[in-house]
Amino acid sequence: MMRVTSTGRPFAKDLFDIFGAFLIQTPLKDHRSIFRTYPNSITTDEAVLTLSDLKFVHVIRTPDPNDPNVQIATRTTTTFSMTREMAKTLGQHMLNSRLAENAADPQNRTMKDRATWYVTPKGKYMVQDFSQRAGVSISHIQKSLDRIDSFRIVKFDRLIDTDSLSFARPNMTTAFKTMMAWLPTETLLADDVGGLKEKQAHEYTYTFYGYQCFEWICEYTTVVSGEEGLMIAAEFVLYGWIVQVLDKSDKSNSIRTDNNSFKTTKRAIYYVTERGRKVLGWQTKPTRSPSDVSLSKQSDIASSSSSSVTQSQVLRKQMTLAKRLAPTASDVPLSDSASGNLGKTPRDSQWTRLRQILEDPLLRMYFRDFMKANFCEENINFWVDYYSLRKKARSRRMIISELLTDCYTIYDTYLGMQAASEVNIDHGLRQEIITLVTRTFTVAPGSSLDMPFLNIPIQPTLINVTVNGSNQQCLQVIMRMYDKVNDHICRLMAQDSVPRFVKTEKYQQFMSQNSTPI
Repeated sequence: MMRVTSTGRPFAKDLFDIFGAFLIQTPLKDHRSIFRTYPNSITTDEAVLTLSDLKFVHVIRTPDPNDPNVQIATRTTTTFSMTREMAKTLGQHMLNSRLAENAADPQNRTMKDRATWYVTPKGKYMVQDFSQRAGVSISHIQKSLDRIDSFRIVKFDRLIDTDSLSFARPNMTTAFKTMMAWLPTETLLADDVGGLKEKQAHEYTYTFYGYQCFEWICEYTTVVSGEEGLMIAAEFVLYGWIVQVLDKSDKSNSIRTDNNSFKTTKRAIYYVTERGRKVLGWQTKPTRSPSDVSLSKQSDIASSSSSSVTQSQVLRKQMTLAKRLAPTASDVPLSDSASGNLGKTPRDSQWTRLRQILEDPLLRMYFRDFMKANFCEENINFWVDYYSLRKKARSRRMIISELLTDCYTIYDTYLGMQAASEVNIDHGLRQEIITLVTRTFTVAPGSSLDMPFLNIPIQPTLINVTVNGSNQQCLQVIMRMYDKVNDHICRLMAQDSVPRFVKTEKYQQFMSQNSTPI
């Protein structure tokens, strides 16, 4: 008898054994569909036909009453008869378990009437395991199985009565070690994830996308559904082995939940913690612990409450770090003027690629490194600072005096006569901005601010900015000029930097590992 859970799902062991018996009785052959040939595959009709009259062979071994050291094997053959709908339902459970996949569309996991199916490495492993335990030959399909990649599947213990995952710690440790041995990881700089402040860790080592972790668990362990895959990943979070990297520029990934849930959204990124690296036996790098971050937060609060630090000084510090807080293009368009007049902004493929690059934290980091190597990093830094300013201007808590201070900081950094990171724009526009800022702002230099609670020596020059005239009118005029500068910078990156960046090895490798659009 095939046992089922309270939700109607077959017990995992029974499902895997039935799949093994099913595949042994179903020939793998070439099938042609829409001008394409799919070798070593199965169609839905073939699967339903086999399942409607499935012969299930299993072996029971018991000790010999005359000699306890000898095992007596009893082979039993059970025939399953089921309707077409029942067969399709059982086939759907096999797809949910990642034992097979749609040959034409692997991401589509619905049991369709006219579809062709491939056996996955997980399915191959289950067939071989069943053959060995049941003593059934698979020589007639061995050539077809040899063409499928081999991968040892991680087994999870289950509760006998309910077939629920038991989450045994040894199982979790083995799965985590095996996963991290195969999962592609990257080093992600904190300044390339919007919303991260410099007082936090500067670097996340061994980062990966949440969906990569989820897909690996579903494909290479004995979970039988996506829900179980999420539960296993959530256990990794619960144990403190992995933690999500918060990106405040992305609303769906900007808040860390308290229930240790796991996110598989397109831009959810996780990193291996120091505790996780100890479990893996990896050498730990000297990074800041959560207690260090907490201490920094307390020091920051104490520093901000000091009477020696004015509001403009804090804003100056924030704006010098603003290029590290890149908002995604989903929050605001690449160009505000473009949204008002589409004719002013090119809508070619390079412009679209630029938007995609700026939206993805890891790809944005690669792009920043590329531009830095080509001595034009100031372009992307201006874009980041400009949209940090734009987002602040849209806030309901917007304070005009703060925005004007930020405007001057952008001018002083990128557009002034002695700008440290001068951007290349039209000479006439630059002179117009210089004239406006000189007439509008009166700047009084201040002293340096020492921040001993930071690991790196940062001593920014502090300024006190006074506006001559109406604050609101000055802000509107200078923002219109900054819009023009941003139009030029975005067009320059799209037409000059992006075509060269997409030819780099890093970009090509990233796109090959992320088959879905960014």
